[in-house]
Amino acid sequence: PGYCEFKSPDTSRPAFREFQQLRDTRCHHMWSAERCAMENGQEDMLERLQTEEATNADPTSLKDCGRQILVELFRGRSTRTSAA
Repeated sequence: PGYCEFKSPDTSRPAFREFQQLRDTRCHHMWSAERCAMENGQEDMLERLQTEEATNADPTSLKDCGRQILVELFRGRSTRTSAA
């Protein structure tokens, strides 16, 4: 019936690329994005990243998509079972 997937990052977005580089070179791997930006004085870069993500976001939630697929799978099974 289909599949669900997490949003994969679009590397053509400049704020995403800049922030990834910042995280890779100047942030501890356990820091949140907010802390990374704050510790490096890059709050404006984080705001640009969040704006890019909001404008490119897929409105489908993974939970909703998964639930829909499971319902369709179980309907298909019950149809096959009752037809047998």
